[in-house]
Amino acid sequence: MRQGDPLSPMLFILAMDLLQHILDLATQHSILSNLPLAAARWRTSMYDAVAAIFINPLKEDLEAITTILQEFGKVSGLHINLQKSSVHPIRCQDIDLDHVLASFVGRRESFPCRYLGLQLHTRSLQKIHIQPLIECIGQRLPGWKGKMLSRTGRLTLVTTVLSSMPTYHLTVFPLAVWARKMIDKIRRSFL
Repeated sequence: MRQGDPLSPMLFILAMDLLQHILDLATQHSILSNLPLAAARWRTSMYDAVAAIFINPLKEDLEAITTILQEFGKVSGLHINLQKSSVHPIRCQDIDLDHVLASFVGRRESFPCRYLGLQLHTRSLQKIHIQPLIECIGQRLPGWKGKMLSRTGRLTLVTTVLSSMPTYHLTVFPLAVWARKMIDKIRRSFL
């Protein structure tokens, strides 16, 4: 696939759907152990060329996922660069991660973490995690010179840009009432 090819995104989506299916089959055949949470229905989260794969902290699961990804790369041409990969252990205090991750060549990072610009956490997000979104929305305004735009122009900018920025966040997390009020206040003041 060439970059910029209009079919590339669709082919990537089809390939990633196949990877999810392979991981489901590996779980059904006990190659990968079941995830303990009922909420973890999907093993993967993928966007563009970034993928998150959720596995149990077991050496066998890590070796199985490495083999699956290598074989998937051979078949699809979408090779995973394990040197650029990272692992983010979640609630693994009683596990010998040095033993589990002995064959892993990527980075070991901490959790909570950021994924595609979103703060991930096992608990509800706190104000400190949402504040950067509100600041980002507020920082978009100064360069627009709102007083030089007509009301229709300001309305178009608010609708297309300021309203779409929290939409990305809302695809994963609900926004607290205080955050919605702050975003509405920023939008109203610009109008």
